[in-house]
Amino acid sequence: MNQASFQLPTPFLDCLSAHVAILDGTGTILWVNRAWKEYGQANGYRGPEGAVGLNYLEECRRAVSRGDQTAQSVHDALQSLLKTASGEVRIPYDCHSPDRKRWFMLRAFPLQGYPLTQAVVVAHEDVTELMLAREELQGQRAKLEQMNLVLRELLDRREQDQKVLKEAVAENVNRRLIPLAESLRAHLKTQPARTLLDRLEQGLREIASPFVRRLGLSARGLTARELEVAELIRNGHSSKEIAQMLHISEKAVAFHRGNLRRKLGLKNRRESLRVRLLALERPE
Repeated sequence: MNQASFQLPTPFLDCLSAHVAILDGTGTILWVNRAWKEYGQANGYRGPEGAVGLNYLEECRRAVSRGDQTAQSVHDALQSLLKTASGEVRIPYDCHSPDRKRWFMLRAFPLQGYPLTQAVVVAHEDVTELMLAREELQGQRAKLEQMNLVLRELLDRREQDQKVLKEAVAENVNRRLIPLAESLRAHLKTQPARTLLDRLEQGLREIASPFVRRLGLSARGLTARELEVAELIRNGHSSKEIAQMLHISEKAVAFHRGNLRRKLGLKNRRESLRVRLLALERPE
């Protein structure tokens, strides 16, 4: 069948934005739509109108000789499609100009429903907007990955600084403050004063250990008195002993115990408060 006798619903196909061409069984271009022609005119094509009558496969081979490797893939896929008259071809490719980036998706499939054997429809669909959006997303992803690397480095540095700070605090407490407290003990004559010194020394040791920090993380919003009660409970003192050491009533101690259980999530549970506090002493 020749070009003159080949008829298609051209008004419909001319409305498509894709560049559409019909090839016969040898790869010769029989017909192209308006978008195909306009693209050629806009890009300086000087051959037959729409390249009708030229062989698409030969044009692919010429492009390959000029170094276009995508043209080789298109040639081989179309040749196979013309032989088998089944399946579909999808090949993305770029077609950049000096002043703008452009991408297309080549689609080809057998022509059905017309009295023409071994013919295929070739459509070049402009996917530039999609590819530009993809490039933008990839750029944003690269920026996010870079930001993640910076944040991870800052977090690692912060953890290292915290570790150095804890070690420095522990060393100063153990080497300077606790020896001073022990030297002070010899100058104290009354038992209440020595008791206060014992508590001070115990508090200093707690600062040098992870217990207070872990307690603060486990139970937010603890008061200074609750911290004192928690330390004494952990050290095995009874409510009566705690009341005497802190000069408060046993009822007040019970109140602070209740607050500690609530803030540690032990309310309405049978777990021992002291057991929970001792668990905070486990090494990091």
